[in-house]
Amino acid sequence: MSYSEYFASDQLDTPATEDEIAHAEEALGVTFPDDLRAFWLTSATFNGQVLTADGGPGPYLRVLHPSSVTKVGEACVFGRGEDWDFGVVPGHPTRWVDVERGTGEELSELGATFVGFLESLRGEFETENNLLD
Repeated sequence: MSYSEYFASDQLDTPATEDEIAHAEEALGVTFPDDLRAFWLTSATFNGQVLTADGGPGPYLRVLHPSSVTKVGEACVFGRGEDWDFGVVPGHPTRWVDVERGTGEELSELGATFVGFLESLRGEFETENNLLD
């Protein structure tokens, strides 16, 4: 899959390896969703702004290398934040969530796929910008 709709190519990193992803899964006792694995095989990390639908700068997102993912409650947290962060709860169905780091409480659901998660981020960003205008 091409992520050019969501990420500028100069913001993407070198890919992670299958071995790095498998090692992270083993360490956490989970199987990452196929779409997150596919992203990591495209770019091992991401630290920047997700593009809006019109190609402009959008919401900030940080996706850590698979070896840096931590587990908080049921969520595999793949970003870094202050009190809350983004994570994925692997399983059937997969849930992409905001998670409170201290308690593991899922604050909101942000989709069932990686692309759905990115679309949720875009939607929240657009809503916040519309409220500020």
